Amino acid sequence: MRIAHGFGNGRRRLLRALIGPVDLIETDVRFQDGKMVARHERKLGPLPLLFDEKASLHIKSEHRCRLRLWRWYIALEGNLLALQEVLAQAKDKRGLLLDLKGEYGDREEALAQTLAEMLERMGMGEQVTICGQNWSLLGHLRAAAPHLRVHYSIDRTDQLEAFLAMLEHDPIRGICLNQALIEESLIEHLKALGITIYTWTVDDLWRAHELLELGIDGIISNSLETLGLLGASPHRQRQT
Repeated sequence: MRIAHGFGNGRRRLLRALIGPVDLIETDVRFQDGKMVARHERKLGPLPLLFDEKASLHIKSEHRCRLRLWRWYIALEGNLLALQEVLAQAKDKRGLLLDLKGEYGDREEALAQTLAEMLERMGMGEQVTICGQNWSLLGHLRAAAPHLRVHYSIDRTDQLEAFLAMLEHDPIRGICLNQALIEESLIEHLKALGITIYTWTVDDLWRAHELLELGIDGIISNSLETLGLLGASPHRQRQT
């Protein structure tokens, strides 16, 4: 599975990915002012400003006016790209990996229901995989729509340990795993449990092939060129 990292966050990049050598287009999703928007950055209170860590600039959103401050950057908000627009553009063309961002407290159950209803209404349930590090929100989504493909994102060692403990009582079927955490024994264990594994962020072609040989099902990359050189993924149909 070839996955274009963050290409669903901007209109121009989305169009490039839709005609590119990819199976899934990753789109970051935030709930803002009653809307679901495609964006990695967080909003700076009521101001029309966005902010994020400079390390996230590889997401390459289409905000041109940026001010860099220490480990952060600030950008003008610009025109919102609604999730509904991304879904409409991708329908029947490419799959989407929706990466849910943010924490929403007691609103999470209702937000999960809203997202599930939107995907059902637009006929996108089979075309979408959903991931995120807010496991509470993912749990509400799984309860609202058990048929949806949900991958738990794991970025740190403590999250990995918590996930492995969860498997004792919850048959989770998919994860997105930071490649820094990958060990052959771990992959063998997870694959024996029937878990589909996507990994980020892999821009080196040699490393991508190495990970596929280990049994990784999906490569998340910033580089369309790297994804193209991977060729048609042997796991293309495996999205369970």
